[in-house]
Amino acid sequence: MGKFKNLLEWAFKPPERNNELGFHFVMAELETGLLFYHQAVGTEGEERTQCKANARSSYESAMWHVKALTLTTDERQAFENKERQLRIGIETM
Repeated sequence: MGKFKNLLEWAFKPPERNNELGFHFVMAELETGLLFYHQAVGTEGEERTQCKANARSSYESAMWHVKALTLTTDERQAFENKERQLRIGIETM
C-alpha cells in the first residue's frame, strides 16, 4: 500500500507542482543524455555504441515528456539550451 499511496499523492498534487516536477525530470533526462554522450566520446566499439544509444534514448524521453508541460520563459530557455547541446552532440557522433 505504501508505494500505491505515494503514487496517489503524486497524482493529485496541484497541476503547477506536477509541472515543476516534470520540468526537473525532463532536465535530468537531458543531463543524463549528456553524460552518456561524453562517455561515448571517450570510448570505442560496443561501449561507444551503447553509450550513444543511451544518450539518444534520454533525448527521446525528454522530448516526449516535455510535450505535456507548460514551461515558463526561463524554463523554456533552459530546456532549449540543454536540448540543443545534446542534439548537436548526438548528431556529431
